[in-house]
Parts: sequence; structure tokens; C-alpha cells
Amino acid sequence: MSFPYKVKRSKRKTLSLRVSPEAEIFVYAPLWASDADVEAFVSRHEAWLIKAVARVTERNKKHPEPTKEELMLLKKEARRIIPPLVKHYAAILGVTPTSIRINAARTRHGSCNAKGGLNFSCRILRFPMEAVEYVVVHELAHIREMNHSKAFYAVVEGVLPDYKRRRALLKE
Repeated sequence: MSFPYKVKRSKRKTLSLRVSPEAEIFVYAPLWASDADVEAFVSRHEAWLIKAVARVTERNKKHPEPTKEELMLLKKEARRIIPPLVKHYAAILGVTPTSIRINAARTRHGSCNAKGGLNFSCRILRFPMEAVEYVVVHELAHIREMNHSKAFYAVVEGVLPDYKRRRALLKE
């Protein structure tokens, strides 16, 4: 089975694959890699690609792209729900975010910048509230630990002992 894919070349050293949220396949290749190298790489990873495309396709069925109107409503709802959650969990963690922003990011549920500013995608409201709480705690924990080390996950687990189950909800 052969998949249609797009090749993006750069000064990178290795080949890699990515399946976009739209189920498009991208091959990231070094400038020196020949078309035959790329084709062989894709062929070697055919089993992974079949599973990855199926996962993304299934996820898109469960979570279809919202209309502009739905996105506006999600943003409004996120502005109502997320700040109180941040306040609640920030008090438990003993941290203070410098800002809270709501966006419509497709590939990131949330982020925390070096100054302690938090960003959340309104799209997380399409998941169960337990998953939303996990994203909030995850980003707040970054104010304490700006990485994904064992210490970081210990902070998350201290607040949400079942964080792994909650995190798994985001992958459904």
C-alpha cells in the first residue's frame, strides 16, 4: 500500500513522519536525502502510517472541525469556565499565572510561557471536564517546573493522582 505524502526538506539530520490533524502525511527530510531514500523510509513505516492515519481519521469523526459559530461559542464558554478553574488549581499549587488567554489552537490544548502566561485552546471544552482540569493543572505545573521531568509529573500527580487516566481522555 502506498500513501500520498508531502516532503519538506531542510537542514535537519534525520527523516521523520507526521500525520496532520487533517490526516495528511508529511515526511521531513534532510536536504541530502534522495527521493528513493524518502520512499524507502515511508515504506519501512507503512504499518505505523496505517495506524496513525486510522487514529486521526477516527478522532476527526469523534471531534469534527467546529463551524465558525461553534468556535465562537466555544471561546465564550472557555472564557467562562477556564479562568475559575485556573484560579482554583493555582491556589492549590501555590502559583500565580501572569495571564490567561483563550485561543482556538488545533494542535495544542494549552501552553505556558517562560513568564508564567497561560494559553488554552477553547477546543479542549469538547472533551470531558476531567480532561479540561488535567490541561489546566498541567499548564499551571509548568510555572513550577518548565519541563516534562519526573519532578514536573510529581507536581501534577500531587494535585491529580489520576492524571494519566485524565490525559488519556485527550487522545480519544
